[in-house]
Amino acid sequence: MKKYRQEQILSKVLEDIFCDICKKSCRDSMDMNYEFLMVQAIWGYGSHKDGDTWNGDYCEECSNKIKKFIESLGGEINIKGEC
Repeated sequence: MKKYRQEQILSKVLEDIFCDICKKSCRDSMDMNYEFLMVQAIWGYGSHKDGDTWNGDYCEECSNKIKKFIESLGGEINIKGEC
């Protein structure tokens, strides 16, 4: 004999991803996928940001601006499979 009970399971379901700069949705033009840059920094102990974690999601348009800004400072972004 099997005995069952009803359970309600709550789970997180991703509804959308919004750019942390312009606040627009990061869905592609066909509304099928997300196109975004995800940045995460985990600062180590002994740094000036001791134990802090930074996270950000950026749409393709804002990601291009971030790339240009980094390059304007003399930095570079290494892109694999550049179109």
